[in-house]
Amino acid sequence: MKIPPKTAEKIVNWRELPWEEEIKKIEKENIKLITIEDENYPEILKEIHDPPYLLYVKGNLERNFYGIGIVGTRNPSLYGLKMAEKYDLIVIGSGIGGSAAAAMMAHAGYKTLLLEKNDFIGGVTSSYSKEGFTIDQAIHFFPAGMNGRFGKILKRIGMLETTSLKFNSHLENKTGFKLRGSDKIITASLMSGMLGQGKATSSNTSSKSGSQSDMIKGLGFSKEDQKELLKFFGKILQMSKRKIRPLYEEKCTLTEYVNRFTKNTVVHNLVAFVVGGMFTISPRIASAAEFIWGFQEMITNSNLSYPYGASISVPRAFIEGMEKYGGKLKTNARVSKILVDGQKAIGVVSNDQEYHADLIISNASIKNTVHLVGEEHF
Repeated sequence: MKIPPKTAEKIVNWRELPWEEEIKKIEKENIKLITIEDENYPEILKEIHDPPYLLYVKGNLERNFYGIGIVGTRNPSLYGLKMAEKYDLIVIGSGIGGSAAAAMMAHAGYKTLLLEKNDFIGGVTSSYSKEGFTIDQAIHFFPAGMNGRFGKILKRIGMLETTSLKFNSHLENKTGFKLRGSDKIITASLMSGMLGQGKATSSNTSSKSGSQSDMIKGLGFSKEDQKELLKFFGKILQMSKRKIRPLYEEKCTLTEYVNRFTKNTVVHNLVAFVVGGMFTISPRIASAAEFIWGFQEMITNSNLSYPYGASISVPRAFIEGMEKYGGKLKTNARVSKILVDGQKAIGVVSNDQEYHADLIISNASIKNTVHLVGEEHF
């Protein structure tokens, strides 16, 4: 029998091996040692060419059972290494969208890999600490807290009761902002009322319109500004899903849509502020349909909330869920390319290493995703 030199050396110097550490580890993990001479040693295993003399057993070893054998190699090929790194799903970006998708897919049984280019998670919902305070990287609106989509996602993955994610709710009268050149503070509740919170019925439309006008006038807007603001926001709050859907098909941007109503800079600036808080992107690239749909939901829910521990608490909760179900997170893993075979995305390149998967989800914005895939594929 030919024994490799390293193995032969260990046999000769067996007294110097860390036996005590090995025994302590076995006892700690409640592992049993079964030799080939023991009656509990599987009979079928003795039939192979070179049965192992010693088995490490955790749990109950029954005499009659169905078994599975795993054959591997200690010196895999490059192809073998790539296949070992194959996933069912790769998600690019650990913001709220990416982390939520990764959590739900991992819960559904997909072998999931989440790649984040930074050394911290969260994307535009990331936060940092300074002088004892936790500060968000960008402003955000959370109109529903756990009563909205966040709660639905955590419930779907079985973590609603155990999650550490909590919200400080009903902040409508506790938060606000100032318009440039004005000393007046606009609270969230005032803004909701100004823009037409909820759906007006035929019996109260006149009085509601009057109160909205008074609110807007009190903020220092001109009569023309008042008219244009009420016209635009009143219109989008009344839009049905049937009327919103064509905007998706047209790929209409928010700026293009607002221009159909008005060129008024006050309206455009206020819309830019709101979409910045909702999506942290410019109205020039934001989807008009997504904005209208999200804005309707924000006004209707009327429960402005903010997560304890800052905005990063939301993606952190989703990533905890993803990891609970076997998903894997890699930070400092900037994706430089999405691999395409024919018309199908098959993997990504991150830090000069290829990762392959059957599904790729990019949360890196439309513009960046097109760049990663290559414009020739669109």
